[in-house]
Amino acid sequence: MFGGRPAEQFGGRLDNTLFASTAARTDWDGFNVIELPDDAAAEALYMTVEASGNCKKQVMAPLVTAEQFEVAMESARQANGGWTPPTSTK
Repeated sequence: MFGGRPAEQFGGRLDNTLFASTAARTDWDGFNVIELPDDAAAEALYMTVEASGNCKKQVMAPLVTAEQFEVAMESARQANGGWTPPTSTK
């Protein structure tokens, strides 16, 4: 786990640090929720943390708001092939 300083170097901020209890039976001890300005900043932060050797294992997963997810679903629906939610029929 690392603090907010690495995120700040790329224009981001550490929003939260959470730890998983042993009851969660997860492969992860903790999670950092970090807000970054763009994908390039996220990749740069990932590379910096990886190069530091301070994390045994890390995964980057973009999080989106419900509104952003709705926009993505609408874009997918309008694309060729027309994605439909699992509960819908064509």
